[in-house]
Amino acid sequence: QGAATPPALRARDHIEHTTDRLAAEPWDRLGASRTDRLREVLRPLAVRARAALPAQTPIGLPLIV
Repeated sequence: QGAATPPALRARDHIEHTTDRLAAEPWDRLGASRTDRLREVLRPLAVRARAALPAQTPIGLPLIV
């Protein structure tokens, strides 16, 4: 009938939890102060890279200000 089944919803939730946990691990290991420093160092590159893309992207990347 077009709706996700309870097992499918549970599987999706499990996948989301797992990917969130795995994605956080490197940042947790780096720590808050080094993560802030990395953000500071990489920001100019991110701003230039985003500026090189069209104003609207298929995945909805926001402009970096």
